[in-house]
Amino acid sequence: MQRNVVITELHNEGTTRQITSNNGSHYRDRGEYILQGNVFAIDERESLFASSGYAMFNLQTGYGYMIERPVLWRTGADSLALYAEKIEFFEENNKMVASFDVTTQNSDIIVKSNFLIYYGDESKMVYIGDPRFYSENGDGNAELITVFLEENDIREIHLEGECFIEFSSGDDSAKENWIKSDFMELFYIDKRPQEFIAREKVNSFFMQNQNRNRNAQDNVVSGDLLNIIFGEDSSISQLKINQSVKGKYRFLKN
Repeated sequence: MQRNVVITELHNEGTTRQITSNNGSHYRDRGEYILQGNVFAIDERESLFASSGYAMFNLQTGYGYMIERPVLWRTGADSLALYAEKIEFFEENNKMVASFDVTTQNSDIIVKSNFLIYYGDESKMVYIGDPRFYSENGDGNAELITVFLEENDIREIHLEGECFIEFSSGDDSAKENWIKSDFMELFYIDKRPQEFIAREKVNSFFMQNQNRNRNAQDNVVSGDLLNIIFGEDSSISQLKINQSVKGKYRFLKN
């Protein structure tokens, strides 16, 4: 076993990937590295950093993993951090799997689950095992949550199976509105939610606080399809629900 290990890989475009650790072993016959103690990695090309207490990677198979408090993060405007008990890498398939106590966090949203599968070729993150997300304006959970990325920013969030979200109406209001359905889709533009769609067995509750333009009201609505368009401040601009609509509306007038 070697001490103060430094492993450097030079990319074709001149950037480097470097891994350091307190101790390490190299098994040349199978192309495997075992690293222990303060494992730290940096990939200049991807602007990625990683750390853990123990890591293994195999140059022949392209498989590797980190355990003992592994963390993977990216800095900059599209910053992202991933925490889990184990993070695995499959270079051949451009895939990553995180297991147990998984948390991802960027400037806009936190997602937690038991498992995460990242498909690099499709730029999507699939959360399995009691997945839940938290953001400034809304929280939600489902049996399956898929986050689609575009240039490392969130483009879409899909929820499947017993979906539930609760959200505010903007203006720093409380998260008093809620929606339940079998499927949900949330679309983003420039890091802001633009449109929300709920499908199949939709049930919803909307609270609108009283202001000078409208009376205080709370609405209970159900149907098969619900569509919300958000304004620039993430408040509800338009709301449509159709197909087997049932509703109860209560208005409180001055």
